Amino acid sequence: MSHFDENSSDAMFSRILERLDGQDRAAEARDKAANEKLDRIERQALKTNGRVTLLESWQTDVKARVAVVAGSVSVVIAVAAAIVEHVWR
Repeated sequence: MSHFDENSSDAMFSRILERLDGQDRAAEARDKAANEKLDRIERQALKTNGRVTLLESWQTDVKARVAVVAGSVSVVIAVAAAIVEHVWR
């Protein structure tokens, strides 16, 4: 009957391989978790970029409308000033 020697080189090599396998599994689990988190971040960034693009477009539209209103108000004021000046002469 053979006796198992836990201090033999085969036993130590086996323990080292088991530890390395465990470390590999842990590293793969960390990589998977990190990739899943990065995927969630990317999806959220795409949503946010879409919202920002929409807001920038809205801002450009509002600025254009304000410019039209400001120009119209300036014309009305200029016409009113001309009428007042003509009437008061």
